[in-house]
Amino acid sequence: MTCELNQLRAPQALANRIGEANELPFLPAGVVLTETVTAALRAYLDANEMEDYEIFHLFVNDFSDMEVMLDPLGEKADWRPFPPFINGHPIAGMHLDHETMRSWRSGVLHLSKHRVLIARWYWLSSKTYSAVNCTLVAAPSPRDVTVLRNEVLAIRRKQTVAQWQIVRGAGGGRYEHVARETIDVEDLILAPAVRARITNEVLNFFTEPVAELYRTLAVPYRRGVLMHGPPGNGKTSIIRWIGSVLPQIPMLVLRPSQTFGSDDLEVVMNRWRQQAPAGLIIEDLDWLLSKVNVSTFLNVLDGVETQKGQGLLLLATTNHPDRLDPAVNNRPGRFDVVMEVPLPDECARRAYLVRKLAGMSDDTLQCLVEETQGLAFCHLLEIVRLSGMIALGAGRRERIDDDLLRAMQMVADSNSSAAKGFVAPPEQPFGLRPKSRK
Repeated sequence: MTCELNQLRAPQALANRIGEANELPFLPAGVVLTETVTAALRAYLDANEMEDYEIFHLFVNDFSDMEVMLDPLGEKADWRPFPPFINGHPIAGMHLDHETMRSWRSGVLHLSKHRVLIARWYWLSSKTYSAVNCTLVAAPSPRDVTVLRNEVLAIRRKQTVAQWQIVRGAGGGRYEHVARETIDVEDLILAPAVRARITNEVLNFFTEPVAELYRTLAVPYRRGVLMHGPPGNGKTSIIRWIGSVLPQIPMLVLRPSQTFGSDDLEVVMNRWRQQAPAGLIIEDLDWLLSKVNVSTFLNVLDGVETQKGQGLLLLATTNHPDRLDPAVNNRPGRFDVVMEVPLPDECARRAYLVRKLAGMSDDTLQCLVEETQGLAFCHLLEIVRLSGMIALGAGRRERIDDDLLRAMQMVADSNSSAAKGFVAPPEQPFGLRPKSRK
């Protein structure tokens, strides 16, 4: 595996360009800051007698989580801050989640065992109003960086087995690891046709016979599966089941933030490729394509090449397939399989209600099954929840049939109103309208 490195030019080149003031009145802030931090890193190397170290920019930033990699790498190091470039102090990135507040330090991290320095800075962008990250590496040769990168990828792969790697933010550095739960297929109520297609098209994709087929055909070992259907109908549950059945396959889940862009998509795609065999899950593909140009998405996807015959599975979902460009969902090689997850039929609705509601009379069950035609699993779950709330509101600990029938009618009415569209509010608040004159 080779490492994509670009040796940065000496900061003197910037000074020469600045001297040509008549031809170049100003430089972009990003150029100035990059040259400044490059000069600071070179001064640090010279001060520590590392004149033989070269400075590189790593196009694929696999060193974004070095804080959690130090122990597995056998390194004992800490971030050493640089003096402020202007008045003030360097800023650090911070990642907030439900359980921890993780700070991404700025400065220099010297990995003496691997003979690599990692330098990181943040500055605020006036365009996006967010922190921009600049990461440089310094080492005697590109080979030293490549060796470190390969070790990091191997450690990350080992750590992320049986975990979801959830990508939430821009920049390629914000990942959360969430353990995958064990899900029995019997816990899912799936139409036989859907279950068979998931087994054949997804679960069997990483088996040796399939790998041999791709090798024989001499085509990239990559497959795209697009699941579509009404919301609340089990697409996410199917994905969780797939992750449970394939615990040894790394799985990335893309849930991008508002600032997510084309460059971030390329970082995610590269990380997916590097962990092959691996899966990449994109939930609400139509939303992502509202943030990233369709042509850009297709170009990045078409440029992903598999490594050493290792499979790459792309699994995407959408509630609105009609909103997708035909170039996305009607082109083998991008999404080879387009699979509908339909609304539950009568048998599925009966099986779900029997599982959730024990002790219900046969007449009530039959009524619920018949009257919930056209509703999704999420609506059936709401009937179960709402009927319990009605019972509790009446001072009872147990549901009665009337609670279920009343909840069913309320959910059905709500779904019908939502389908027709809500009445537009008046231009003036209630009570402030002028009286009509007769």
